[in-house]
Amino acid sequence: MSESLYTHAGGIVIRFEDKRPQYLLVRSSTDMSCWIFPKGHIKPGESPEMAALREVREETGIIAEILSILCESNFAKETERVRVLYFVMRYRESGDALEDREVKWCGYEEAIATLSFDDAREILRKANAFFRSSL
Repeated sequence: MSESLYTHAGGIVIRFEDKRPQYLLVRSSTDMSCWIFPKGHIKPGESPEMAALREVREETGIIAEILSILCESNFAKETERVRVLYFVMRYRESGDALEDREVKWCGYEEAIATLSFDDAREILRKANAFFRSSL
C-alpha cells in the first residue's frame, strides 16, 4: 500500500430525526471550547477510509458507514502540516466511545453556529449540499 497523501481523516456523520438532518459534532481534545468534526491521524498501513471510521468510533462511539469522499482540508498545527480527507457518513448505531469527549447532534443551522472554525463551516455546507442532492 502506498503512503497516503493525507495525514488525517475524518467524518461528517448525518442521521435523520423526523426527516430532518442532524450532524455529529465533537469537542476538540486540544481546546475544549471548540466544536469540530471527528478526525484524527491515519495510522501506518491504514487507508483514509479506515482511519475516518475508526476516529468517528473512538471519539464519539458512533458506528457509521461511508457514503462518499467529501473534500480535503489543509492547515498548520504547531510544526505539523495537517492534510485531512473528509468523508460523508451515515449514522448506523451508537456504541461506547474510547475517548471522553462531549458529543452533540445539531441541525444544519445550529451546527453552522456551533462549529468553531470557518473551514469546518464550509465543510458542513458541502456536506449539506451533498445530502440535499443525493438523499
